[in-house]
Amino acid sequence: EDPRVAAGTMSSANPTVPWVAWDEDLNNVQQVFVSRLVGGTHFELVNNGAPISVGANDSTRPDITFSGNTPYVTWREDTGGGVEKAFVGHFINPANPTFVLDESDVPLTPSSSADVREPISSACIATPFNNDGQACQGGAIGTPFFLFTNGTSPRSLFADAYQPGAPVTGVASGIGTSSASVSGSVNPNGASVGVSFQFGTTTAYGQTTATQKTGPDNSPDTFAAQLSGLAPGTTIHYRAVATSDFGTFLGADQQFTTAAQPPGAGRASAGRAKVKGTVAKVRVKCAGASGATCNLVFKMTVVEHLRGHKLLNVTAAAKKHKVTKVTVTVGSARAKLAAGTARTVSVPLNGKGKKLLARFRRITVTLKITQALGNGHTRKVSSQKVTFRAPKHHHK
Repeated sequence: EDPRVAAGTMSSANPTVPWVAWDEDLNNVQQVFVSRLVGGTHFELVNNGAPISVGANDSTRPDITFSGNTPYVTWREDTGGGVEKAFVGHFINPANPTFVLDESDVPLTPSSSADVREPISSACIATPFNNDGQACQGGAIGTPFFLFTNGTSPRSLFADAYQPGAPVTGVASGIGTSSASVSGSVNPNGASVGVSFQFGTTTAYGQTTATQKTGPDNSPDTFAAQLSGLAPGTTIHYRAVATSDFGTFLGADQQFTTAAQPPGAGRASAGRAKVKGTVAKVRVKCAGASGATCNLVFKMTVVEHLRGHKLLNVTAAAKKHKVTKVTVTVGSARAKLAAGTARTVSVPLNGKGKKLLARFRRITVTLKITQALGNGHTRKVSSQKVTFRAPKHHHK
């Protein structure tokens, strides 16, 4: 009896086909069955051939619709003692559609006073204009809703829509100076919902992440989003949000504090170097905010010329190309200073430098001091000439 038809498909890769719901006498009890057109030639029962209603009393007046790629069915059922309730549920598993009951306690006017259907529809039925439910018009989620009659004197018409459970705002992770990942969960209670997060520096929030869409589940779905563009060292409030076509549902407020901006590099300066023996000593200072540092590199070089003698440090490639001069590193050092401090750094001649000094008795080198700023960047602090002299020999 009483067949109803809807067009749709549970798989967006397959063509839209008719689905039919009706009630039928099964062992002297009216039960609700659903079938779909297969192969363009015949109808097959879904739900493994079993009725989707299982009550001991009559289930009648079914209706069917699609929300996106999910079929929904309502019917009225005698739950015993003359009490009738509206039942509603949906199908899962496109390869073998199986029915899941979502609600079974909607009060109805008895059939003796109003033997009427509880018609169901959605904001995203299958039509040629939305690729058979793949993309809802007007940004709709596709929330199913149905009408029902309750009361006897007076009898009144009501509308009932699917709504999710209360969203749960989860913890934040991966907290940096300007970004963090936030999480949440929600039980859609049988129909897809849009989920997102509101966030901001107060409980007024002011910003919202992009909306994601859950499946038509009956258990908690987890979701997450990345927040970016946050200010360092700032408390951020956020909460999970679930949205249907008929309402917005808010999770509890949570908060975290972004990491403080690192103090970064200070600014280094250097005085004139003084020589003692084979060591150059230079006074350096680091200025900047508390916590800043100065990472310094000291390098002494000399240009060695060919002046009628063999170069001490010439390479094989230099010999091949008859190079007559070469830049030689004759000393180096490193130092790290905290902002607001100063120290004297010793830069000794290395083995090559000592050999050159022994040969020429006097060498003038270039002492270059640079500051590492991070990310491969450097800043020149100082470049100065420093002269080393070999000690005089005294003969008796």
